[in-house]
Amino acid sequence: MKKLIALLAIIAAMLAVTASGAFTSITAERDATISVSGDGEALLALAPTTTVNGAYFVDSDGDGAYELRISDAQNGLNVDAIIVFEDIFTITNNGTRGVTVTLQDIGAHDDKTDFGDLESGIVLAPGQSTTVSLSIDTYGLSMNDSLIDSIKITAQ
Repeated sequence: MKKLIALLAIIAAMLAVTASGAFTSITAERDATISVSGDGEALLALAPTTTVNGAYFVDSDGDGAYELRISDAQNGLNVDAIIVFEDIFTITNNGTRGVTVTLQDIGAHDDKTDFGDLESGIVLAPGQSTTVSLSIDTYGLSMNDSLIDSIKITAQ
């Protein structure tokens, strides 16, 4: 009888260990919906300013996506100069939480363009906007050089 009680105790202990709910991994599938909005309705909205320099931030094909078109400025830029375009466009946080917004310029001469504090990141609270300005250093460039091809805006 003592052997039977000991055997039952061992089995009960094994069941308790294996039914403890402990696990090393789990897999689950979830549905997700991601929607893309135009620049004006997105959580991070982009829009040209009402200043004269806002004319360089254009929706050239009417698809709701803006482009920075500085190349249209006076048929190009002077070489061996520093040119500043103040208040070209705005970035607005339409979300419900604060985000750090970073702007990265990408291209052959991206070291010649400067978007100020946006390159290292600024915090925008919900509903807050910032204007984007651009400084271009053309010293050492030749006529018809292309500076940047694209701008990457990140919100984290």
